[in-house]
Amino acid sequence: MNTTKISGKKRFGKIPEPLLVLIIIALFGLVYLFGYQLRPPVGNDYYRDMKELLSKEPATSYEITTVEKDSPILIVAPYGGKTVLYTSTISRGIAGDTFNLFDFSGRLDTGNYERLHISSVNYNVPVLEAMNKKAQITLSVSGNTSEDNRLTYIGGLDEEGSVLVRNALRSAGFDAELAPSEFQGKDPKNFVNRNANGAGIQLVITQRQRKALFNNTRESEPNDRFDRYVKAISD
Repeated sequence: MNTTKISGKKRFGKIPEPLLVLIIIALFGLVYLFGYQLRPPVGNDYYRDMKELLSKEPATSYEITTVEKDSPILIVAPYGGKTVLYTSTISRGIAGDTFNLFDFSGRLDTGNYERLHISSVNYNVPVLEAMNKKAQITLSVSGNTSEDNRLTYIGGLDEEGSVLVRNALRSAGFDAELAPSEFQGKDPKNFVNRNANGAGIQLVITQRQRKALFNNTRESEPNDRFDRYVKAISD
């Protein structure tokens, strides 16, 4: 008995090239989407990135403040308010009335760091990204919990700027040094390095140093040391 085989090509015909391209794009999109949904947060971060935080966290949990000036310099407090205490006020002091400012302030009663901290490589706030693209110099102000000494670690890919800030702080009577490996901030994906020059400056200020800039450790009472600190950087 004679049998006739019908090939797939004859049964379905050739897929038009434009349709094939659309199918491939759709498949890549699905892979990316599901990959993103399954991607775990970095370290102890609660959310994968800032876009997820902003889409899921109640607006009462935080406050975003932006100030735009005719300046090539952007000062950023990525973990301000109650997330890393004192960093909002220090950032605003450095920015003064001259530099651009972005301040993300945690407003939860408790657990701000655990809930609102996002690693710098995943810090993709749209308004910050827009400001950063126009900035020639970006300086972020953060901190750690160390009470061992009064010290500012300085990192980021802007090595020349980092040295200038270190020297300025030392000249003003503050201990400052280039950051060790855990605070280096040299990942190109770090938001501080995603400005117009692809290099920024990252400050990590010990808790003991931050407290020393305020009377009675009250953030509402900056002292003379605070004035010297922010002036050393802003000048």
